[in-house]
Amino acid sequence: MNTRDRQGRRPVGSRAAVLGLVVALVAVLPGASVAVERSEPPPSDRHDEQVALASQGPPASLDHDQATLTVGETHQILVTIPDWMPEFTVARFANDPDNLGVVAVSDTGLVTALAPGTARIEVRIVDIAFGAVDEVLTFVIDVVGEVDDAIEPVTINVNDLSLQVGDTAQVITDWGSHQGIYSSVRVHTQHYPRDGTPVVSLRSPGMVTGVGIGSVELEVEAAYRHATTGEREEETFRVRVRVRGEQTTVRVSDLFGEVYIIPAEDPDDFSVATLDSVIYEGDEIETRGDSGAILSLENMATISMGSNSILRIVNAAEGKTNLELLIGTMWTNITRMLIDGSMDVELSQAVFGIRGTLVAFEEDGTTSTARVVTGAVEVVPNGTAQGELITAGQQAAVTGAGMQTSSFSAEEALAELTDFEREALLGDDGPGPGPDPGTPTPPVTSFPDVDPDSPHAAGIAAVAEAGITTGRADGTFGPGLAVRRDQMATFLARALELADPGGSPFTDVAPDSVHAPGIRAVAAADITTGVGPGRFAPEQTVSRAQMATFLTRALELADPGWDTFTDVAPDSVHAPGIRAVAAAGITTGVGGGRFDPAGQVTRAQMATFLFRAVLDPDAAAPAPDPSSAITAVRDALEVCGVSAPEEYVSAELLDDGWWSVTGEGFFPSLEPVRFEHRYDPATGHVEGWVIDEHPEAAEPRFPCP
Repeated sequence: MNTRDRQGRRPVGSRAAVLGLVVALVAVLPGASVAVERSEPPPSDRHDEQVALASQGPPASLDHDQATLTVGETHQILVTIPDWMPEFTVARFANDPDNLGVVAVSDTGLVTALAPGTARIEVRIVDIAFGAVDEVLTFVIDVVGEVDDAIEPVTINVNDLSLQVGDTAQVITDWGSHQGIYSSVRVHTQHYPRDGTPVVSLRSPGMVTGVGIGSVELEVEAAYRHATTGEREEETFRVRVRVRGEQTTVRVSDLFGEVYIIPAEDPDDFSVATLDSVIYEGDEIETRGDSGAILSLENMATISMGSNSILRIVNAAEGKTNLELLIGTMWTNITRMLIDGSMDVELSQAVFGIRGTLVAFEEDGTTSTARVVTGAVEVVPNGTAQGELITAGQQAAVTGAGMQTSSFSAEEALAELTDFEREALLGDDGPGPGPDPGTPTPPVTSFPDVDPDSPHAAGIAAVAEAGITTGRADGTFGPGLAVRRDQMATFLARALELADPGGSPFTDVAPDSVHAPGIRAVAAADITTGVGPGRFAPEQTVSRAQMATFLTRALELADPGWDTFTDVAPDSVHAPGIRAVAAAGITTGVGGGRFDPAGQVTRAQMATFLFRAVLDPDAAAPAPDPSSAITAVRDALEVCGVSAPEEYVSAELLDDGWWSVTGEGFFPSLEPVRFEHRYDPATGHVEGWVIDEHPEAAEPRFPCP
């Protein structure tokens, strides 16, 4: 026990408080002998003081003075420094230069065996307050085994990061076979934005947070001791970080020619636009050469871009859309936008605030022009706070010198629309064939983009011949395009020859829309009730489950009560309709016993549905009734002591004529089991297995019956 005077000081002869330093032992190899080798005290002016100190207790010591390691193993040298030694006494570890290829030793005494041989480690007991070595101990290590040539290098966990503003990721250094000293991350180069606005924030250890749209190159500096030489070395890595804005609701609904998406975070990393392209805030859409693109927004606005145009999506949040036309031409139709929606379009010379209107824009870099076909637009020239309202039939041309307004012919402007633009902006899917004062033109029944061998070819030809659709304005059918709700209404109304009752119950359906009569007709026939109070959502796409319900209501089909598909929840609101159209042979699913209820209905599928349901019911292939197969298997399971509730059983007709019946059941103890059975409708034979997955099951798998 140490004694102290009343002031808390150590006894005479000590220069500081008690220090008790014990370096924890990580691994002590069995069989290592214990012996301490001590050198003579170094001659110095402190010799008398050292003798006085040593008289107070035992010297510093090692728990072992030697060990045997295999290549790749590590050993922690344990040093005990007595309490009587000065407060600032520490252990320093020194590797003999001749040992560098045999072992590596860290500042804390962790030894790593590198290659066969013998190494001597000096453990110096140092009073760092005076810079004097009080003792020198020696630790001897014998290394056996073979050298593994495959030394793992230092690496990092990521070379390319893609974040959204607000996201955080971590850059982690993997030291491989080496001993890490430190790793630091800093911004090396900021590529975008070029104005120097921060793109990321950094904090230890390697945490990277996106704070602004753009891209940077990070530099990761890693310092370590080499596994073979023990020498300090450094590695430098580069990490490209792209930070994008929030995902917008803007989608490319149609396009032709060269159309590109240019990401705001890295304009050099542009990509070809597709119908699946995801667009983020700040991204640009560019049309090059003879090309065009149709953009759809969740708020039901439609944008048509002309050739050689660039449009930047500044913001596309709910109820507010901000666009910036950098060059070129575009049309916007927001007559179908929700009542509380609005749109700002920024050009080089002015900002145009539009709402509930059809307007054309043109930008050449010096003059910003807007022509209003319907509705009104507020024009706010740059540098001014007061806007001016222009209405239908007026156009505004804004330059650096000011704004000029004039009149134009809306009819002539609409006549300039291409068929591609007309279909997108005015919603024209082509009227059905009607009385023609001239020579009747035979309806188009084939389309260049429809494969004659497609399973949908017959249905497409039939709906075209019946005048349900004449295809798209460019002469194609677009078989893979998703069907919108307004198009679905028109298809059904024409196929079922429903009359337009007038007086739409929906506030989000423009009265002059080409699809308005069909929407009013299907609503009056109780085929649809909309998506909420007073709303129809005409530009939303139709799911396969919804289409099944629409057809079931339109044709007044009965629910057979048995399930055909494994991916349809029995309690789904659309389950009765799906069972009904399957039983009627209107659909056979997508294969593998699946219906894909959430999948979008394509124009080709819509044609086949109407062909089987209305135009040629004989083409339908009613789904076989699985009830007899399910009943036979459930009866067999009862004999085996397994209860299988009907809602947990599914059946699929196999190519060999047998039924595959699978599902889940219960023992009388309520232990769950699975079963896999087959049923032959020709003979009534049942065969299969019950699988008991309980860990203590006596028979995990047994035949039944």
